[in-house]
Amino acid sequence: MKEDHKRDHKSGKSFLRIFSFRWTEHRKRKNEFRGNDEFAKGEEALATGDSKSAFEHFEKAARLGNAEAQCALAWCYENGDGVPKDLLQAVKWWRKSAKQGISTSQLMLASHYENGESVMQNTSKANKWYRAAAASLYKEAEQGYAGAQYLLGELYRHGKGVKKDLNEAAQWYRKAAEQGNAEAQYALASFHLHGIYVDHNPAKAVKWLKESAMQGNADAEFTLANCYEHGNGVLESKKTAFNLYLRSARHGNRVAQYYLYQFYESGNIVRKNEVKAFKWLYKSAKQGYRDAAYELGLCYANGKVVCKNMSKAIEWYQVAAEGGCFGAWYRMGQYFMYGDKAERNERKAFQCFEIAAWGNHTEAKYELGLCLDQGKGVLVKNKAKAAMWFREAADQRHPGAIYYLSTYYEAIRQTPENRKMAKMLLHDAANLGFAEAQYALGTRYYNGIGLRKGRIEGIMWLLKAAGQKHEKAYAALMQYIELGGKEVQNALSMYARRGNPVAQEVVSHFKDKQAIEAITYP
Repeated sequence: MKEDHKRDHKSGKSFLRIFSFRWTEHRKRKNEFRGNDEFAKGEEALATGDSKSAFEHFEKAARLGNAEAQCALAWCYENGDGVPKDLLQAVKWWRKSAKQGISTSQLMLASHYENGESVMQNTSKANKWYRAAAASLYKEAEQGYAGAQYLLGELYRHGKGVKKDLNEAAQWYRKAAEQGNAEAQYALASFHLHGIYVDHNPAKAVKWLKESAMQGNADAEFTLANCYEHGNGVLESKKTAFNLYLRSARHGNRVAQYYLYQFYESGNIVRKNEVKAFKWLYKSAKQGYRDAAYELGLCYANGKVVCKNMSKAIEWYQVAAEGGCFGAWYRMGQYFMYGDKAERNERKAFQCFEIAAWGNHTEAKYELGLCLDQGKGVLVKNKAKAAMWFREAADQRHPGAIYYLSTYYEAIRQTPENRKMAKMLLHDAANLGFAEAQYALGTRYYNGIGLRKGRIEGIMWLLKAAGQKHEKAYAALMQYIELGGKEVQNALSMYARRGNPVAQEVVSHFKDKQAIEAITYP
């Protein structure tokens, strides 16, 4: 759980972390007077929260060729601010502004080409615009603009438009951080926490995290909370940690929101509260955090806090699956294979299991083996591939896979080595609690099939299987107590006296039947 935030990237724009738009830091240009009044009106409208009016003023200025307004207009389209979201229009205006040298527009255009968003993915064009952005940002950074210094540090950190150089990145982060740039302060703190081209110094990291958190940086608040929770660079304080997680969550950090779900769910740090837990889980999932989406799917699937709704569960599993959660692929496979009859689709189930299996999900490997073994979701059975997946799952100690692997050793050419391996695997699966293996082992011991005959040991394994609601095992016990003579009756009576509920039920049923027969046939 504590490592999740390190791999989370809330921004959809590649490596960029642009949380606010600041066109005031761009260098002056000769055509600035064109549409400048409309652009200023747009800024004023935006400052008062009137996004629609701001958009209208930006559009007028942009059509007059004002580069800053074009950048602002693209931002509105990109984020659906004052106008419906339209990435095609956003790219159009990013391009116009980028050609006039606006560094933010060059970065955003590069990101679109890199990710193939509303344009054909093109690494060459992405690199071209990253290089242009690096050149523009360098000039602005040299003039002392903190925002440009931070973004230039980002380019050096990730090797976009410039050769990757973490030392150079750290220097630009420091310059921007000393000017109060919250993002740079957070980035510099991260470097100090991990000793990246600066001294490993958690105390210094905490200093910069506090500076950034004071400006409302949600990521800084989250990382600072983590430091307080574990006493990293600061005295441990669970209460302070929780308050900072709460601030970060309220400022929109989806991982912090997921942490709050876990705290309220487990009762760790705060009193357990499933309603509050669900509230934060939903917020995190709505922002696309895959772990939260998966847990939310489980809530709907199991009817926890909310009414059971498999359609909703599948919706959230899909969100989690798109984020790379193999557990979600497995759950969807289960639904399509064993869920509502109207929704069953063995082909879809097989595909879901296959994706999860390649993602090293143990249960999915086992289910994939079953599909191939039984011909579900595939055109023809494939015992060889089934055996491969059973072995993969067996290596991860899946009891069902171990059992089926034992049957494969029994089916192939009978040699002493294969028989020995089959017995070993069957015992292994039974000891791990797989009911079918316990039933098979019980009947074999009882009847002496491939094993030394031992009725008492056979009864023991059948009781274990029946205790897991294995119907055949229960039926076998009912048969054996009637036909097995005193040895079996005494064994079951012994297990009944020791408190085994299945043995008690079997013995009671047998005695009742004897009493009835004694009355019917005196």
